[in-house]
Amino acid sequence: MPSSEQPKPDGRFARALDDARAKAIELRIEAPLRIAMSLSLLGEHMAAARRRIADLHSPLVNNGDRVDALAMDYLVIVQNTLDLSFTIVQWNELGRPQSHAECFRLLAQNGFIDEAIVKPLAILARTRLDIARGHLTLQGDAFLASLPTALTVFDRFAEGVSSWFGGDT
Repeated sequence: MPSSEQPKPDGRFARALDDARAKAIELRIEAPLRIAMSLSLLGEHMAAARRRIADLHSPLVNNGDRVDALAMDYLVIVQNTLDLSFTIVQWNELGRPQSHAECFRLLAQNGFIDEAIVKPLAILARTRLDIARGHLTLQGDAFLASLPTALTVFDRFAEGVSSWFGGDT
């Protein structure tokens, strides 16, 4: 076969290639919208968590439902942070992180977030499983005491992503 002739892919390969191209185009269009929606949801749940913290006037052992509601807000905050991180890394083709910590490092290395919050974010990301298993609500007072610091870290994350994205938090 002359060198100018390229072998033609069979139908299955051509369809897969077309599907991959369409998905890449779809990702380029959808990613900014997903990022904006996730930032909005992140802000809503951080505000709700702060309201719930302010509403807790009696000891947590008497406020199990409120602590559970706080834990659910916190779970959404953590999950949105993880989703945003991986969406930005994928959209900007920064690499293929194998962990949440690696994803946060890639964001910091590329100027999306402050390097100082990489380690705290990685630690906070691990709490997702504790929430899902109900462990945080069993730790009542300790969980509540840790929330203001955690929310500050998530605020810094949201501010970094928002400023990259061209908006305000």
